[in-house]
Amino acid sequence: MNIKQSPSALPLNELLEKFSDQLAFISGPADVQIRGLSQPKEASPEDLIVLSEKSHLEEALKSASRIWLLPPALLTDRLKQENRTLLSAAQPKLLLSKIAKAYFRPTDHQIPVGSERIHPTAAIDPSARLGKDVTVGPFAVIGKECVIEDGVVIGAGAVLEPRVHLGRRCHIHPQVFIGHDCELGEECEIKPQAVLGGEGFGYATDPKTLSHHRITHFGRVVLGKRVHIGSGTTIDRGTFSDSFIDDETKIDNLCHFGHNIEIGKATIVTGGVIAAGSVKIGSGCVFGGGTCIAGHLEITDRVHIGGFSGVTKSVLQPGAYGGYPLQPLKEYLRTASSLPSLPKIRKELSQLRQHIFGKEQE
Repeated sequence: MNIKQSPSALPLNELLEKFSDQLAFISGPADVQIRGLSQPKEASPEDLIVLSEKSHLEEALKSASRIWLLPPALLTDRLKQENRTLLSAAQPKLLLSKIAKAYFRPTDHQIPVGSERIHPTAAIDPSARLGKDVTVGPFAVIGKECVIEDGVVIGAGAVLEPRVHLGRRCHIHPQVFIGHDCELGEECEIKPQAVLGGEGFGYATDPKTLSHHRITHFGRVVLGKRVHIGSGTTIDRGTFSDSFIDDETKIDNLCHFGHNIEIGKATIVTGGVIAAGSVKIGSGCVFGGGTCIAGHLEITDRVHIGGFSGVTKSVLQPGAYGGYPLQPLKEYLRTASSLPSLPKIRKELSQLRQHIFGKEQE
């Protein structure tokens, strides 16, 4: 798929100026206009393509694109001699994400019906305060005393309970629920059908009647800046203290975090991760998909946990881990690779014991 800019093109000089600290002009025509971003096989001559690995070169050489962005390691004299505009960056994929956001990101879907920023079917309490350039889609609900700062987009059917505070340029996708008193920092993105600030799963049990009585949760969910919450993900509010997720943390689809969760800065959580209540996770961590974390545990900074792992004890040393029970990743990989051989090993061990001790020792 290629992504076209409409209606005008992007002059190369403007791109070089905006990203002067990350982007270098190498060779070729310098007066080109960039009209889109594309993968090599679908590119037109004025599309920018990005090559981050040597394996991409063969496909790129067949491409119609005349504007390439690649790392210094892939630059060769042969490429420089051809009539292409070559650009270089130490981290091409990272730079591509910034270029796409700055110049090519689609915005027309943010107003799904008609041309009005505030759709007439939206239910907005008179006490709510909306900043400049706020977009509210059809049948969205904004409760009393909510504060919606400048540039926020609220999709169709989203529900904000009373006193929700959304920082500047947050994007709340359709059918999101945000519970009362929750607070989101600037530029957070909440994908469809996510639930922030639902009441946590907590009950007090009467042993005589075996009846379960709901525990009221008074805490909030508080997000820092530029937090991403994926579709279908749920984050429960705290019992008395807040559930908190710090700046730049990104959470994928279909995850669940119980009440009183704490997550540090710039942690990456991939799909299907489940964490019970009162888990404290540090900064710079990465969690593989399908991982489960028991309650009341602490995971320190810079911990990487492989997919489908089970965490039942606190992890207090940075490093890579995996499996269930959790162990250092290298040990887990050795263990996993040995499992298919276990039946053969058991048989050989039995034969060896019989040879050494005789049948009486079986």
